[in-house]
Amino acid sequence: MTRVFVIRPFGIKPDSAGKLIDFNRVHDGLITPALGTFGIAGGTTGDIVEPGNIREDMFKLLVEADLVIADLTIHNANVFYELGIRHALRKKRSILIKGKPVADGPVFDLLTDRYLAYTVDKPEESVVELTEVIRQALASERDTDSPIFKMLPTLPEVEPAAVSQVIPNELIEEIDRARAAHSMGWLRLLAKEVEGLRFEWPALRMIGQAQWDLEDYDGALTTFVKVVEVYPNDVAANLALANIYERRYRKERAQGRNQPQLFAASDAAIARVLSLGQGVTAAQRAEALALKGRNKKTSWRLSFETVPDQAERRRIATSATLREAYEAYRDAYLTDLNHFWSGLAAFQLGQIALDLSKDAEEWEASFPSNGGASYYREKLRQSVDQLSALLPLVIDAALERLPEGHKDRVWAKMGPADLFFGGAERLSRRSTLSR
Repeated sequence: MTRVFVIRPFGIKPDSAGKLIDFNRVHDGLITPALGTFGIAGGTTGDIVEPGNIREDMFKLLVEADLVIADLTIHNANVFYELGIRHALRKKRSILIKGKPVADGPVFDLLTDRYLAYTVDKPEESVVELTEVIRQALASERDTDSPIFKMLPTLPEVEPAAVSQVIPNELIEEIDRARAAHSMGWLRLLAKEVEGLRFEWPALRMIGQAQWDLEDYDGALTTFVKVVEVYPNDVAANLALANIYERRYRKERAQGRNQPQLFAASDAAIARVLSLGQGVTAAQRAEALALKGRNKKTSWRLSFETVPDQAERRRIATSATLREAYEAYRDAYLTDLNHFWSGLAAFQLGQIALDLSKDAEEWEASFPSNGGASYYREKLRQSVDQLSALLPLVIDAALERLPEGHKDRVWAKMGPADLFFGGAERLSRRSTLSR
């Protein structure tokens, strides 16, 4: 849901010549109807009723808002101050409006900025014009409308998700009760009830995680899509969506409905995470790379799963997609050595690729050159040997680190069997197989 913050004077205020302007009328007659066209409402600092520091709340509202409308009709210090904060922290979607006729002209620092002009005595006559400006602002792909970011294009924009937002304890407890009751419907209702509230986005993240834990993937999909629409770089939401879209693709395909757009949506979510660079932890990057590997593995497996002839299945399976899946899993593991499951997946796919490479003709046909096929096979053999030696130790370390009941512990316990049946020759002499 789009969030709007309106910067304006309150009540009836005079311009520098003493002319009185009713800014509440401007809000009700111009701003509210224009926003209503899009089904959204615009709050002001006057809506802050919680006890505390109103300036801190105002800072949060200015950063969190997807759209800001600032009324610069008169020289009002609070309006200029709040607009300056918005321009300094957010790149775009700040709309300036100015009433006429008034004695106060544009201040020098905003002289070149574009305004929507309206008549102070008949603000309702400009609803259509403001509606169009809002429409263009919401759809605009322009990098910035802030004079600060125009002058300093490499200046990083403040991420709204970084702003401290406290979820009420009562809501946290209700989410926990819904999770404990395994009530998917309860969580979906909570996701609807937090819409438009100050703490909507952190609450949706918490609700989405609870839905994921309960395997309500449809509910989690709806919740995390809402988050990403407002915060496209939210790492946790994108990783969840990448996972959910891939699961839904396989489910739909199994029921005879091929929906490649779901697979594309999963890949896009992964790409968003991997594009963030230093804004992503090693564990998050490893997870994104592992999901990339899983998508490649799914594409590879689906390419031959319905082929009845074994020789033909092996021919189709000997493909670049298999190597791409292996490489993504391997890169995930090398990014974070605690990410043992991606290491196991890389080991398994590497062993499969080595087995398929025994058919030299098919193996070489999957490479641009024969020399490349031989070189890759030798590097692959070395890498798989290294993984078979290292992974038992990593799995042991994971079992030492993960507490009983942790969701990843069961996969760590299965790790030695995965290695054994995958053909690893060196297993840890410790007691992981019996744990």
